[in-house]
Amino acid sequence: MGMNIKAIFIDIDGTLLNSRFMIDELTRNTLLDFQKHGGVLVLCSARPYQGMIRYGKELELARYHGYYAAFNGGEIIDANS
Repeated sequence: MGMNIKAIFIDIDGTLLNSRFMIDELTRNTLLDFQKHGGVLVLCSARPYQGMIRYGKELELARYHGYYAAFNGGEIIDANS
């Protein structure tokens, strides 16, 4: 890859989640691998933080120092705190 992507900001509803409101295995594994190699993942949503936590846990945001952007970016939360 010629491009060095350092961060991915990804919307939850209609982007990250499939039609069953789940993260596909390929997507999950790709995002985990991205983080394992030093990339920062930011989950973004109009949802409140509490409505995003389950997906952050699934993607191990706290382990890899990711973030939540809740309320359309009105609240930014470090997954480690």
